[in-house]
Amino acid sequence: MAEWSGVMRISRTKFLVADGLSAIITIFINLGIGYLGGNSLMVLKSDITRTDYILILVIIMLVAGWIVLRYFRDRRKLKERPRANQLMIK
Repeated sequence: MAEWSGVMRISRTKFLVADGLSAIITIFINLGIGYLGGNSLMVLKSDITRTDYILILVIIMLVAGWIVLRYFRDRRKLKERPRANQLMIK
């Protein structure tokens, strides 16, 4: 009686051959991607550095805008709030 492997119910030798071939193919694909990615590492590093400066500038501008917005919003609320002498019934 033959031993069966995997969900596909194939023999153990076919399974091991298919598994080995897929592992070899996957290893070569990953090595190729790593090689191509490694060649452009310095370009990516300079792009990331430039992006960091832009991101910091955007965050500073957003915080400054939020502070200015809060200042004017609170100032308007103070003008709209009735004063104690206006609340007195005459």
